[in-house]
Amino acid sequence: MISAGKSRMLSGFFCVLAGLLANQESFSQNSPLRSVHVFVALADNEHQGIVPIPARLGNGLDPAHNLYWGAAAGVKTFFIRSADWALVNCGGRPKPEIMERCIFKHRNQDVYLVADAYQGSKIRQAIVDFLESAAAGDSHLGTILVAIPKFKIVRSANDHASASLLSVTNR
Repeated sequence: MISAGKSRMLSGFFCVLAGLLANQESFSQNSPLRSVHVFVALADNEHQGIVPIPARLGNGLDPAHNLYWGAAAGVKTFFIRSADWALVNCGGRPKPEIMERCIFKHRNQDVYLVADAYQGSKIRQAIVDFLESAAAGDSHLGTILVAIPKFKIVRSANDHASASLLSVTNR
């Protein structure tokens, strides 16, 4: 089972993320679409070399129960339970390595969040897709990579605020 401290840490991270997304004032309200794309590599005991977690939470092929997606502190669960976000659609698989895509809309702002749950064994593809999206400026608010075990994630915003770039460095 995930410890209470880790659960609070993940929930705190998602609260900060949700606040940042909803309160972006550097963008014109006339923007046709304000969105952020979140790339989540599912926790995977078998393929990622992480400190083992309970099998149900660390199954990279089971988004519904995965620590980073469907568990109590996962991305999907956090936004579904949030009073600030409404689920628009969940379930599509835009590419084979994505197990589930969920789209949320902020209840008080014209902001959308697209979250993709990548198979745990496809962590490299999640990173590549994130970097390509960030470099292309695909999202109007940001591009965010979460749930990368064995790496330290550092957030830094670029000057134009067209994408939030995260640098990935070894621990």
